[in-house]
Amino acid sequence: MSEKTFSRIIKAKLKLYFIDAMGAMALGLFASLLIGTIFNAIGLIPGLGVFGEIGAAGKNVAGCAMAVAIAYAMKASPLVMYTCAFVGYLANSYGGKLKAKYKNAICLIIDEKNIFSSMDSYLEIQPFYLVNKAHSKMIKGFPLDSLSVDIQTGKYYNDLEDELAVDKSTIEIGFTNFFEKAISQITR
Repeated sequence: MSEKTFSRIIKAKLKLYFIDAMGAMALGLFASLLIGTIFNAIGLIPGLGVFGEIGAAGKNVAGCAMAVAIAYAMKASPLVMYTCAFVGYLANSYGGKLKAKYKNAICLIIDEKNIFSSMDSYLEIQPFYLVNKAHSKMIKGFPLDSLSVDIQTGKYYNDLEDELAVDKSTIEIGFTNFFEKAISQITR
């Protein structure tokens, strides 16, 4: 790859993450919180109280609007945008962050008599925060990582690499133990 091509790619990515994504977040904020504040003010006029209710609704969906706006600017798939809408709204409902935990499950079906499943604690990761402000960087295949923040470091999952290695290796060991247990029961 030539230096010119590399430079063009870097400039495009910087524009996408810092200009487009942040601009979209501002639009999402404007389309919800600020317009909600305006409607709320109109609702203070005698006889126009219904606008106050509309304004409150606008403020309540600010997290949702910002998350969807960023996902849209990042050209995320519809599923990612819908996920961002739900998580953004949910986190906003709890003051901007919500303590959560991924709990994985696994099922292995050999035949009608040999069905194995597990949702044991060794298949889950440490608690984290789901937040209402999406990270500007989306990672394909992991939409919630742009809304997930590590409790101990305060970093978005998108910015973590080595810190998550412990959880990932724990889960990998958990899946390995599950398959070893299933195989040992089948071969008895």
